[in-house]
Amino acid sequence: MNIADNMVLAKGTTTGNATDGYTHPLTVGNGKSYTFEIKRGMYAQRFFGVRVDELSIEFPDGQMQLSASVKAQGQVGIMSLGVALAGGAITTLTLDDTYDIDPSRGLVAGDVIVVGGVDLTITTVSGTTVNFTSATPTAAIGDPIYLKAQSVTQPTLQDPFYLGNLLVGLGVDETAATTASATRGNASKIYDLAIVIKSNLFTQNGTNRIDPVQIIPRTREAQVTLKQLFENVNQRQKFLDRSKQAITINALGKFIKADFSTQENLTLKFHNVKLIENDNVLEVGEYIRDEQNFEALYDDTDGKAVAGTLVNRTAGTAY
Repeated sequence: MNIADNMVLAKGTTTGNATDGYTHPLTVGNGKSYTFEIKRGMYAQRFFGVRVDELSIEFPDGQMQLSASVKAQGQVGIMSLGVALAGGAITTLTLDDTYDIDPSRGLVAGDVIVVGGVDLTITTVSGTTVNFTSATPTAAIGDPIYLKAQSVTQPTLQDPFYLGNLLVGLGVDETAATTASATRGNASKIYDLAIVIKSNLFTQNGTNRIDPVQIIPRTREAQVTLKQLFENVNQRQKFLDRSKQAITINALGKFIKADFSTQENLTLKFHNVKLIENDNVLEVGEYIRDEQNFEALYDDTDGKAVAGTLVNRTAGTAY
């Protein structure tokens, strides 16, 4: 949750502490890029410069699930040897440049690569040259070199956010929506919910790189889809009148403090949404429900479209 948020939205300055919980503000902006590494048997495939193009938040089986579509600036994992290694103590090797004239891009000091069955710890890299601590590998031109998979320390997983612990407020503006989402009595009863946030990444190949030269966001988009029982004509009227609304979603988790005064919380605020689809599905033996799709727009009064906060147990320096 932490990294996904920070890749599609921009995380501001984290406040709080381990006792009271950390609060991370989220706004529309350039989120960070990250490096992903996937273990594939004996080697690792590393993707770097990874950004989220689209983040989906849904609740299958009533539990929050995030699905991210990502794009990367490059990858490294398997390489080929460009100059034979005849054994003896050496500290450098040359990579083949058939695929890329900069085949070492993505490797860093401290990585371990394997050639001729020997582990080599990288000290520096540049273009086709890889320097490492002294070793005695023997290998022929074209032999494979691979990035050794790292040992993974699994974090302690926290309980997910549940649909049943969501408080959803709808109002004429953000203030009204947030007020409605503050208590269970005023929150709307929502039977299903999905959120999609899009960065619409610009990915372009060009000079200097075989992989994309840069990956940058374009105009952002966000949609909210929800279902609620058809109990009055208000939403149909707002759909026909194309009225402005606001939605605030509070996902509540476990309590952090022993005195039950602070709990895990993901709050997302959509300051100006327009109801672009309002279907009433009719099925025999079933209640009629509003199945609604909202598009997030920029709100001139509040000066924003989407904002949020995440309260959890992890310091902002960790991601």
